[in-house]
Amino acid sequence: MSRDWIFILMLILGLGFLSARLFTLTVIEGSTFRNLAEGNRIRETKMTAPRGIIYDRNKEALVRNIPSFIS
Repeated sequence: MSRDWIFILMLILGLGFLSARLFTLTVIEGSTFRNLAEGNRIRETKMTAPRGIIYDRNKEALVRNIPSFIS
């Protein structure tokens, strides 16, 4: 066999392997990866804002850290 045929055979085998892997990942295991991606998409994190008391120029508090539903 000449080098051209060996190269063509290796190219066909490589493309066949890649095509088989692509088929496996998309068709056979596609729903599994879709569910994993949906779980990673939205992540809720509760963060409190570090706020302080706001004073006016006479050192009187204008805004405090008291929730509005308590006062």
